[in-house]
Amino acid sequence: CAEGGSNGCAHADLSSRVSGQVPGALHVSGAVPLTPSKPVLSPSSAHATHPFTSRPNVSPSPPTTTSNRKTERRFAFTLCVLGTVAVYLAATALAASHVSPAVHSVFVGGLCLLLLPLLALPIRSGGFFSKPWEPHHAAAAARAAEEARVAALPASPGGGPTRPLLSHPIKPGGGGGAAGADRAPPPTPAPRATELPPVRMLLHPNFWLLFWPCFFGMGVGLVFVNNAAQLVQSLHGPPNGHAPLLSLFSVANFAGRVFTGWHSERALHARGTPRPIYLVAFSAATVLVCLGFAASPRATLPLLAPLAGFTFGGTWTLMSTLVSELFGMKHFASNYCAFQLAPAAGSYLLATRLAGALYAAAMRATGQHGTTCLGRRCFATTWLALAVLGLASTGMAAWLFLRTKDAYRAEYEAVHAFDELTDSEDDEE
Repeated sequence: CAEGGSNGCAHADLSSRVSGQVPGALHVSGAVPLTPSKPVLSPSSAHATHPFTSRPNVSPSPPTTTSNRKTERRFAFTLCVLGTVAVYLAATALAASHVSPAVHSVFVGGLCLLLLPLLALPIRSGGFFSKPWEPHHAAAAARAAEEARVAALPASPGGGPTRPLLSHPIKPGGGGGAAGADRAPPPTPAPRATELPPVRMLLHPNFWLLFWPCFFGMGVGLVFVNNAAQLVQSLHGPPNGHAPLLSLFSVANFAGRVFTGWHSERALHARGTPRPIYLVAFSAATVLVCLGFAASPRATLPLLAPLAGFTFGGTWTLMSTLVSELFGMKHFASNYCAFQLAPAAGSYLLATRLAGALYAAAMRATGQHGTTCLGRRCFATTWLALAVLGLASTGMAAWLFLRTKDAYRAEYEAVHAFDELTDSEDDEE
């Protein structure tokens, strides 16, 4: 960000830090998924499914209650506040080059005022200090009653209960009759997938098929952010012309994170759409962004900057989610930390080493001296090289999609078959 200028970078950094928290709000515990269909994970099977359905952004969905409706309203309120902040940052960045330091201070004060409504969230949730949530007591009581009821069932010759633990509860008076004997227990969701620790994950092909698209997708975004000032200057733009572009990038980053988390989850629940297909789409879109930067004039930068931000944010959201789905939740913290090397490597290898070397080479090729290169050729080679890397990234993302699509489909069908059968039995009762 040193090359991008302190003013524009401050806007980009603050906006990305604020908007980066939004996807977490999508997955707060107990939140009702934003999908009209029944969620993949049912409360009764929350602890019996494998990581495809126990990932961080799929939470058990209890029946709609007053508490759930309040959770939805809190999320909508948070989204509105942060969306307003994002628009405010973009608007103030547009005027950043024409105001005095005193007005900059006013802009910062306005941002603080816009963030103040977020204090209402912990207040409306019961205060700033941790305390037990009332529905948790009801859930604990329900589990205790279920355990007591199962313990009271007649014992089988082997000493255990006479019905599977995850089967539908036996109706009073119907467990020993002919109807009860003919009634087959509902199928249970698929068993858990293998939980991979970091060392075994590094040896798994899926790790590298996921790591490279993340390295490329986030690395391209960092190439733009770190070199935005030089990019604008090379195209004969104004000295502070990069500031609005960085704000557009940050707002689109916010939108990409929220949209990807919501839409991929909805498609997975509704149709069993494998999440890696979004990684293929973002990798291909990033290639188009690179080609656009290489060939387009300065007038198209306001269109390319938000597209780069959208793909950057969407790729980051997919990284954390796919790590949990492909490698399990038991070692998720360690595995996710290993994947943090993807943006770090992208920043150093692509944004610093590759872009810097090709920028210096372009200066020598055009006979320019000093520290600033002028002309489209200054960054054209960089963007073309990134586009070539992007083709490899798209191919690896497509390979990951082909390797995992059957697992996603099987999980979707198994869990929905379980939910449909238990729902039909509930209707009969």
